[in-house]
Amino acid sequence: MFFPPRVERPQFSVDTLKKLTKGLNRAVISQRSAENDVDEIVRQTWDNILEEVALGYIWVDDNSNPDRVFWAKRFGLLQRAGKLRVIDD
Repeated sequence: MFFPPRVERPQFSVDTLKKLTKGLNRAVISQRSAENDVDEIVRQTWDNILEEVALGYIWVDDNSNPDRVFWAKRFGLLQRAGKLRVIDD
């Protein structure tokens, strides 16, 4: 095994997370709006996400209530071999 297993307790309880939802979601939106859309890695990440939608791996949920869901950002990391890896934060 390369990495020893390490289980950590969540930072917040579910109840606390529910209370923080609006603020955390605003932070994700703020971070997203600060990104440079002409950046090649951002463009490749978006293309990868659209491909995942087309393949049915992920989908758009137009019916969810933004006040009742937790948003996470996705970003791309370019590996040494030139492969883009999309990370869910």
